[in-house]
Amino acid sequence: MTKTNKKYFWYGFLAMLLGSLNIPLMKYATESTNPATINALRYSFGALVTLPYFFKNIHKLNKNNLRYSVLSGIAIFVSSACLVIALDHSTANYVALLTILSPIMLVLFSLKMTKDKVDIRKIAGFSIALLGALIIIAGPLIKTENASLEFYPLATFFILLIVIAYPLSVIFARKANEERKKLPLTAIIFIQTIVVAILSFIWGISTSQLTLSIGITSSPSIIIPIVYSGIFVTAISRVLNVASYEKTGSAVNGILYYCGVFITLLISIIFLKEPLSIIAMLGGVLILVGVVIAEYGLSIKHKIYSKIHIYH
Repeated sequence: MTKTNKKYFWYGFLAMLLGSLNIPLMKYATESTNPATINALRYSFGALVTLPYFFKNIHKLNKNNLRYSVLSGIAIFVSSACLVIALDHSTANYVALLTILSPIMLVLFSLKMTKDKVDIRKIAGFSIALLGALIIIAGPLIKTENASLEFYPLATFFILLIVIAYPLSVIFARKANEERKKLPLTAIIFIQTIVVAILSFIWGISTSQLTLSIGITSSPSIIIPIVYSGIFVTAISRVLNVASYEKTGSAVNGILYYCGVFITLLISIIFLKEPLSIIAMLGGVLILVGVVIAEYGLSIKHKIYSKIHIYH
């Protein structure tokens, strides 16, 4: 791995660590308030954090990078709104199981929309990490006799929208940053978050769900997850994630996503006192093997690219 790529790999790793708490925290928050309010508040926090960077770089704004930034924001709104709705109508484990398809779609969309190139070792690492994530999430069903995964039709529909929208949000942000007159990622993230916040307020008002009194009537245990998600996930983690994706590619980005699945499991074990099964350990080892393979794959000077063609 080159020195530059290694730096951006660790950017992605840090983004993954920050984001690994998002699903458990949002699941907890949705039990006390509605999805529209959660989205409006957490993205408002994200917009406040990135606002100074937007004003500092507003002179670099043009029609193209504004368009891609807004499109990215719309895609994030769809993804984030669908996430809290899906969590409200199912379980965190069910959402995690189906959203492992997101990195696969990111790879496929990237090959078509950004001409991303994926070498053999990245594909191998990605596949092994995917298998590990699947084992971690589906493992309890394997070891439990007569176990069956309950099907949530409405949640499944919204999760499929997440699988499509989230990869598009990352790609559109990258395209906004690729313009000749580059708009820094922090400014792009401001446009994203303000678009999502505005759309969430409209969503909440139109459905009579918006309850801004949450800040006064709710306990810190409800406010803290929303503030954390707004600042560390929607702003900081997203900047680091897009920056890493630009330099390391979609396959490595996907592997880090699956690594986040394992970190979320470890968090549940440490803080929620959940048991660690042998199956989960196996899945975690496979994910780490995938990370190692991808990391060494980035250091090969003469790469052979496997082209995957997507036809209209």
